[in-house]
This record gives sequence, structure tokens and C-alpha cells, in this order.
Amino acid sequence: MCVGNGSWSSPFPVCIPKSCPPPPDWTGGSVNATQMVFLVGQSVSVSCPKGQRVKGNQGKSIATLTCRSDQIWAPISAVCERVSCGPPMYVANGVVRGAVFQFGDVVVYSCYAGYTMEGSSRSVCLENGTWTPPPTCKGSTRNCP
Repeated sequence: MCVGNGSWSSPFPVCIPKSCPPPPDWTGGSVNATQMVFLVGQSVSVSCPKGQRVKGNQGKSIATLTCRSDQIWAPISAVCERVSCGPPMYVANGVVRGAVFQFGDVVVYSCYAGYTMEGSSRSVCLENGTWTPPPTCKGSTRNCP
């Protein structure tokens, strides 16, 4: 209440942020925090799990999690995504089967009739965004009749 001498009858209230639980310990990742008390709106650095990178920042694996107003940390999926290898390598005289090209995914190669496969028929998307080497399809050395 405003009192006659130009001041208020009691001090204004102060709004302070609520506390948050400690950031989650991500499997395969780690939280870089040196404190024990966390507040709404506070951010911490985290390492994305193996085979994941920060969304929109190719190559980086350190992300930032923020404690939301509901006292829940933003999910790791909001800041990290699986590494993408892009389409698998082309193999002359062969075909490749596979639909998803992210970390841990596997594609399978096969050679056209009359060609022999050298190397593994499978290629795996690695955490650095590259595929393991594909096979080669060599022409048969048999003589045709």
C-alpha cells in the first residue's frame, strides 16, 4: 500500500527461479558441471552420446542443455542427433540396399550376374560420418563359350 510519505508500506516481492534436479547423466555422454545446485533457465554443457553430433553444428559433440520452466532439462534429442553418413558409395557392376544412412546403420551390396564380389558385402556408417569400405564387383575370368 502506498503510504502518505511517498513510499510503500512493505518491500516489493522478489521472484527467484525454482531449483532443478541435477542434469541427467546421459548414457554414452557426459555432463560438464562443477556445481551441485541448478536453477530454472540455467544451461550446462553436455557431450552428445557416441555416434551423435550437435544439431546444426556438423562435427561438434558438445551441446548445451537448459532447465526449462517446468523444472525439466531439455531432452538430449533436442540438441543432439545421430551422425549421418549420407548415401553409401557407388559400386560399379553392383547395387546397394539400405534406406537409412546414420551412425550404426548397415547397407548391403550385391554384384550383377557374371561379376564376383571382392571384400565385405556390408558397409557400416561410422561415428565420424564415413562408411566402411564397400566391396568391388569384378568381371568373371571364365571364358565364354
